[in-house]
Formats: sequence, C-alpha cells, structure tokens
Amino acid sequence: MKFGNYTNETIANEIQNTIIENTINQNIIEEGSNNNVINENITGEENTNQNNVGGNIGDDTNGEERKFLIISPEKMAKDLDGIVTKDGVETEEAGTGYKIIIDETQYTIVKRGDANGDGYVKANDYLIIKDYIIGNKAVVLEDEYLQAADVTNDKAVKANDYLKIKDHIMYGIDI
Repeated sequence: MKFGNYTNETIANEIQNTIIENTINQNIIEEGSNNNVINENITGEENTNQNNVGGNIGDDTNGEERKFLIISPEKMAKDLDGIVTKDGVETEEAGTGYKIIIDETQYTIVKRGDANGDGYVKANDYLIIKDYIIGNKAVVLEDEYLQAADVTNDKAVKANDYLKIKDHIMYGIDI
C-alpha cells in the first residue's frame, strides 16, 4: 500500500529508526556520558589547511607521537597529496587507520564516519556507533576509530554522531 510518497515498508523503517533513536537517547540519559567521552589522550584538532592535517593522538608503537589527517567521507587516495598505504601496501582508497606520507611525515588517516576502517561510510559504521553508544561491551572504539566516530567533533561519541551518519547514508548529507 502507498501513502503519498511513502510505502508500508518506508513507514515501517521510519518507525523502527525512531524506536532505535529513542532507545539510544534513553540509554544515554540513563547511563550518563562516562562511556561516551573520547579518551583524554586525544588532543588533536582539525586543522583547516589544504590537507586537513589533524593533531597528535597518543604514541606510535616506536614511542613517536602519531599525527592524524582528518578527511571527509568522499575523499580517496588520489584526492590527497601523498602516498596512501594500508598494511604497508599502496592503495587507491583512503580509510580510517590507513597511513599517508606527506612531505616525509607519516600520518594516520581519520575518515569522518568510517568507524570500522574499511574506507567507506556505510551501515556497518552506523551500527558500530549505535552499539558503542548503548554500551555494547563487544564494540571497542579507540584512537583514530573513536575520532572517526565523532563526526560532530565535540570530543564525545553520542546520538548526534549516530544521527549524522544515518543522514549521510540515507540522504547524502555531508558530515
């Protein structure tokens, strides 16, 4: 059955999304924000230069400070001024956790919304962030993945981030 531009399936999906969002908001209120605050070791801020080079977060395995490059979801390796690698292999894609060398400095890429590090912002990222917000112990977001989930850049992963990613996936709204 169709109601205007809506089908029964569309209406059912919207009702389900509203129930999920209300559950998330309720859990955040009940649980407080302690498990939603990004670790204090995140000190990087997005820079507004051409490459959106971010700040430092924690230490690398060899004791050096790590530098981050914050990029938008639509960016690919060809859009960046450097060589992008994943697990040491050069790639055409760019995702959270990938590495890039710019002017002899290595950065770890943080793609806004790419919480699972596959290079894309899709339903998997949406679900990971939802589970993280409601306190699912199986979901661990740390370092660049936690920063990627914080699309509102307010140093916390909350329902606003979840909703922005949903809107990006469903309606193409920028994050």
